[in-house]
Order: sequence, then structure tokens, then C-alpha cells
Amino acid sequence: MQYFVSLLIFFLLLSLTTRLKGWRRIITVVALIAMVFMLLILWHDDVILRGSRSWWRTSPFKEILLFAAMVGGMSAKYLWDLIEVRRSKMKTLKGQNVPLGFDGWDFFQPLLVAGIVFSGVLATLKEMDAPTVLLSFQNGFFWQTVLKRKVGL
Repeated sequence: MQYFVSLLIFFLLLSLTTRLKGWRRIITVVALIAMVFMLLILWHDDVILRGSRSWWRTSPFKEILLFAAMVGGMSAKYLWDLIEVRRSKMKTLKGQNVPLGFDGWDFFQPLLVAGIVFSGVLATLKEMDAPTVLLSFQNGFFWQTVLKRKVGL
């Protein structure tokens, strides 16, 4: 039953991407596939659990989860900046509708230094819990500050 529900959710969301073209559609489809796999993993934890430890507390799953949270923070920061730029343009243009101005290369730029920023997360990793995941997201969101502190720019 869980497989059916997961596939149904996947195909329903996939049908919403018909208007997207090119790389935006590819990114959306990959995100949907990842979401379906995460749903299946969460619904079938009895297969993944070995012993008394949860699967997300063992390597490499905890590192993957933290890295995904950090990349999510980097993506959120990029969208935050786009919204701020749009808001300032709308003030100067007296409320006219201004598109966000998404640029794939600017979106990709934080991923080039993701390994350096992630080393800061791994250095503070003691216990895998919600605050650690939020710290990873925060490091991704403030990646410029973390990179300046790490590299000494």
C-alpha cells in the first residue's frame, strides 16, 4: 500500500511540472524522486534498522542528511537574496511586478564551496539530533560568513 501511495504522490506532483522546461524540470523531477525514496525509507524502517540504533544516526546516512540540510540552507539563502533584490526593485519601480531573476550559475555557486563549509559542520558533530540538523542548515544559509571564517578571507 505504501508503494502505491508513494507512486501516486510522485505522479501527481510530476503532473504539476508539465509547464516547467529544461533544467528546472530536471531538478524538480530529481527532487520528487528523492522525496518518494525518503517516504519509502521512512515507511519501511524495519528493513533499514539494524539493532537499536536508528538508520539516520549511523554513517553515512547522518552525513548525507546533514549535507542535504546544509545545501537546503544554501538554496534558501539564494532565494532569500533574490526576494530582497526583487523587493528593492519593486520599491524603486513603485510597485510594478518584477520577476525574481533566477540564475542557475548563481544558484550553483555555493555548491562549489560546500565541502569547505561542511567541514565546519563535521567538526562540531557530536550527536545526531534536531539541533545538529538545524546547525547544518544555518551553516548553509550563512555560507559566506562561514567560508570567510574558515578560509580567513
